[in-house]
Amino acid sequence: MEVEEEIMNKGVKETMDWKPTREENLITKLPDHLLLNIISFLPIKDAINTSLLSKKWRFLWTLTPNLDFDQRLIIPQNPSFSESRKLFANFIDRALLLYQGSSIQRLRIWFDFDPDLFESHIDSWIRFEIRRNVIELDLDLSGDMRDPEFSYTTPYFLNEASLIRGSVRVLKVCFGGLYPPPYYRFPSITTVHLKQYALMDHTIPDLFTFCPQLENLVLDSVFGEMLHLKICSAKLKTLSIMNYERDGEITSVDILAPNLVSFSCINYIADEYTLKDVSSLEEAVVLFPQQDDKFFPHWSKIIKFLGHVRSLKVQNLWGMQHPQQNGECSEKICPSKFRYLELVTGLSEMELLGIARILRLSPNLEIMVLQMVVKTDDNVSQEIYTTDFLEKLLTGSPICLKKLKITSFMATDNELELLKYLLKYGLTLEKIILVPSKTGLASVPPQHFAERFQELQAFPRSSQSAEIFSF
Repeated sequence: MEVEEEIMNKGVKETMDWKPTREENLITKLPDHLLLNIISFLPIKDAINTSLLSKKWRFLWTLTPNLDFDQRLIIPQNPSFSESRKLFANFIDRALLLYQGSSIQRLRIWFDFDPDLFESHIDSWIRFEIRRNVIELDLDLSGDMRDPEFSYTTPYFLNEASLIRGSVRVLKVCFGGLYPPPYYRFPSITTVHLKQYALMDHTIPDLFTFCPQLENLVLDSVFGEMLHLKICSAKLKTLSIMNYERDGEITSVDILAPNLVSFSCINYIADEYTLKDVSSLEEAVVLFPQQDDKFFPHWSKIIKFLGHVRSLKVQNLWGMQHPQQNGECSEKICPSKFRYLELVTGLSEMELLGIARILRLSPNLEIMVLQMVVKTDDNVSQEIYTTDFLEKLLTGSPICLKKLKITSFMATDNELELLKYLLKYGLTLEKIILVPSKTGLASVPPQHFAERFQELQAFPRSSQSAEIFSF
């Protein structure tokens, strides 16, 4: 049996009775470079299936610039994960044997990795792609945690030597490790995305030394002995740190990046945060696991460095006052220069106070997005606030907003009262967009939303150009 036929038998369904439609015949008449572009968007199983369409298609997939190997899609019907691993590894071996392209734009592999059995396979696949000048290398070796046979083992450690002379610019690894010795350099890499990755305190400084052109870095759910994250780079432009917490140990984040443009801190819980010389920063995202006042100390230590950003997505904790600050309110850390603000918020008195402070202290704010959340155990958030109460709380100051969007809109009385207030004082308001909640207990029945929407249209407004839309 030919190798190509063996690959088809490893999970690729043949459709021998297939007959092309008129549209499919027209596609077949396209020049090869356009057909290759179409195939490049397909997972490898579907790309190989195109070889059944006609003689013209038979070997086109072997020239595709993108190779996407996903164990879940290629070997979906097998009695055990151990068997599917073997079939999948053999599938890739045979596919690469048939591959004829001279260069590869992107290689992606999703594999339920077992280091005792398949480390040499992965090494050989990477060497194969490096020889073909792969630009983006994406390895997800974490496996399927929902599968009863899944269990974490030793992560895959990249063979650093294979990357040195390669053309890799984008490196993404999930469930791995990288401890390069000091004489290695990866001069072409500009983007590194590490998830469920083994790191130590010295690894990140080393990474910037070994990747002198590194501009984009993502650290997601890292593990190992990394307690003090230190990032010092004049090249770095985007940084995302996510999903990290060490109980019982002092942790810190120290960032010095004069050309940093975008920064995200999502569920990365440390005791201390320091951002130095981040004057180029234009956009930031700061989110913690819940809309909970216990995260205020962490939140406030980051927000105080972001007063100059133009775009911010953050939880609304501005209405809080924390004992550790000796009564000093969060108004002291309210940014004043941003033009776009996305708030994860409810409508408790504390959160309304936060919205009031933001509107009062942000004269340049043009677009605000409110992502509504409800804490069902918070009795205060269930209070119905009257217009008079909002007038007193929000001070009745003119509002310079141009656009307001509310997502997960639940059409509650409090939401309508807030909108009534914003319409009354929004002198420059041009557009309000409401996106009703459609999930869980907060789901809004269409008829109830329609009634509330009609009620809202009748509210008086100071800006005659203000329009209200729904999606």
